[in-house]
Amino acid sequence: MPLRLLQVVGGAADPASGVTGVERVAQTLVAGLDFAHYVAYPESGALASWFRSRTGAVLSAMPQRRFDRAWVRQLGAFIEAHGIDVVLSHGLRYDFLASRACRPRGVPHVVSRPAPLAGEATMPALRKFLYGIVDTWTLHVCTGIVTVSEASRRRMRATQGVASQRITVIPNGIRIPQVSAAERAAARRSLGVADDDTLLGAAGRLVTGKGFDQLLLAVARLRPAPAPVLTILGEGPERARLQDLAQAHGLRLHLPGYVAEPAPLLAAFDLAALPSKAEGLPLSLLETMALGVPPVATRVGGIPELIVHDECGLLVPVGDVGALAGALGRLLSDADLRRRLGAAASRRIRDHFSLETMLQTFSLYLRSLNPASSARPVG
Repeated sequence: MPLRLLQVVGGAADPASGVTGVERVAQTLVAGLDFAHYVAYPESGALASWFRSRTGAVLSAMPQRRFDRAWVRQLGAFIEAHGIDVVLSHGLRYDFLASRACRPRGVPHVVSRPAPLAGEATMPALRKFLYGIVDTWTLHVCTGIVTVSEASRRRMRATQGVASQRITVIPNGIRIPQVSAAERAAARRSLGVADDDTLLGAAGRLVTGKGFDQLLLAVARLRPAPAPVLTILGEGPERARLQDLAQAHGLRLHLPGYVAEPAPLLAAFDLAALPSKAEGLPLSLLETMALGVPPVATRVGGIPELIVHDECGLLVPVGDVGALAGALGRLLSDADLRRRLGAAASRRIRDHFSLETMLQTFSLYLRSLNPASSARPVG
């Protein structure tokens, strides 16, 4: 019998906003691990039908309150009914509730955490304090923790006193997308970008934490040099504000919305930016770099473990619009530098962030938590 893995996937975005990075990781594990898969995932989520067709069962009822005892009982009953071997939870609120369901049943529970505390950079102080207490308890009682970067491991050790050996680092990995020159040219035409235009792109949910407003302000500082055409792939509540900001500064901004298969558009970028306030190890940045696009990104979370500054991209401090403008200006004015950094970015993803390595490491780790499955070969 294969290992029975239940993923508790919280924080599903509104389907109109597309799929979050957490949802994509859960989807990747279902598609790539030779396990019997089960998920707890809301019926309203963008991947609900996908999960239903590829897993043994879906618990679609989700918590109605932060400390929903009735849902903990539902989750516990689901675990028992399907003989779950290991539970992998994604998301602070769901991590705590999953711990409450797993502990009495002796089922191993792993917390998957790309960053120490979601929303930490923008969370109000009182809420951050209260969440920190709950999260510290959860991280100390769960069986183990998986995170995507050494930076996240250090942060959890420092702020929540978690022993280093309890935290396993498994960086995100991707399958290298293949985009032809014809597909790239068609993508640029679809955006109305001329051959002699420089296209500056970004990808991510349109939320304050991604810092896309600062990207627009940085580009506005590049005048009187010709400003690049801006494209941000994604959807979210910041759409109207970004449009107003672009109009106020006379910038050419395209917001195509969420794109399910973004590779051709990502390949169309001449350079990319991700000025986030907080990150784990963003998949959108891995995909952009894999396509040979030189990145400019903030020095947060696992990004400095992904981008070697001045070797395969440029790093800038969080919130420093001037430094962001300087880095963008440097790439915009030097096509040779863009080509050098882009080629190195592609090599770095191929050499260090493959999907195969991610899946094999996850498989070995999760099997090690269940004695009955540890002797089986890796799928």
